[in-house]
Amino acid sequence: MDTNTDLIIKSLGKKLSESERCELENCLADEENKKKYASLKAVYTKALEAGSQISPDTAAGWKAFLNRLKSGRRRLSRTWRVATVAACAAAVACVSVLLFKDLYDETTKLPTMDEYIAAVEEMPGLKDTRLVLSDGKSIDIDSRYSEIIISENGSYSINSVNIESPAHEGYSRVIVPERHWVHLVLPDGSRVDLNSSSDFIFPSAFSEKERRVHVCGEGYFSVVKDASRPFTVSADGMKVSVLGTEFNMKSRDNRSEVTLVQGKVSVTNDGGKSCILSPSEQVRLENGELTEVQAVDTEAVTGWAKPRMICRNQNIEQVAEKLATYYGVEFHYTESLKDIVINGKIDLREELESVLNTIAFTAPVSFEMDGETVEIHRIATYNNQLKLNQ
Repeated sequence: MDTNTDLIIKSLGKKLSESERCELENCLADEENKKKYASLKAVYTKALEAGSQISPDTAAGWKAFLNRLKSGRRRLSRTWRVATVAACAAAVACVSVLLFKDLYDETTKLPTMDEYIAAVEEMPGLKDTRLVLSDGKSIDIDSRYSEIIISENGSYSINSVNIESPAHEGYSRVIVPERHWVHLVLPDGSRVDLNSSSDFIFPSAFSEKERRVHVCGEGYFSVVKDASRPFTVSADGMKVSVLGTEFNMKSRDNRSEVTLVQGKVSVTNDGGKSCILSPSEQVRLENGELTEVQAVDTEAVTGWAKPRMICRNQNIEQVAEKLATYYGVEFHYTESLKDIVINGKIDLREELESVLNTIAFTAPVSFEMDGETVEIHRIATYNNQLKLNQ
């Protein structure tokens, strides 16, 4: 892409410096650049009307966006109405041949996973697990506990029901909403358990050199050993490289952590710093830096995959944080409650009301629910320690 086109694209996002604005004015003195600016602005305006959240200051973002529009497919991040597709198609018709030559080429290879990750958006408010196939088709799964199996030949099975396989290569995505869990079997036989409020991206077929996936949220990985194709999991600010092992990876709210159950993994941050984990060790990413490796209780960390929450000397704050993730509610409480220690196991298959009733029955607390908000109050009791199904 030439410098003028890059500058025009960036201007649509209003991210120009003073010197860049002067350069743009000089650029638009040319009649050809004026036409290009008008075409790009038309597409950008229609995209905003359609509810898209594109990053106009990156060529990769525009290329992926125009690619989807030209093919008439829906955005991967939401279900489009017919009218929206028609409006965007009309916008594409306004784009000159020169512009598509700059931004789109029929011979262009598939986008990299990094480009795909940058182009997708969050899907707030989902009620069911959603599988987005590499051809853009979305499938909603109305089951709290789902199993998705992808065979080596690329065919899919959802809860033992075969579905039509996507027609071409690319990347697929599993979005797991609150109170849902997914067990996923990848084409190489590796298994991934996805926790509530997670987003997982993987290729329709692994390459001959590597097996790379991406997770936002939390996943428990059981990786099939293949020395010729290392398995790599990327998350916000870090990546994990393995040959064959079991580990837990969590990436939420700009905090990431890796916990090794068995085998050995290498963890690297974006700055290139790395460390090696042995079983029952954990490393976290804080402010872009890897922390010191520490020993942890792996059963407590990975219990959610059962699915259950294992509490060992955890206070109300720690328990409330985990329940908030699983059930999609917000807990309110005072600092004075943090001395209440909880030990035991909580079955996450139970409804939230049942879980709270169990805690209230055995702990010095009461709960008051109002929609998606839960107030926690202390009550008088002889014992400040909760024991559940030990």
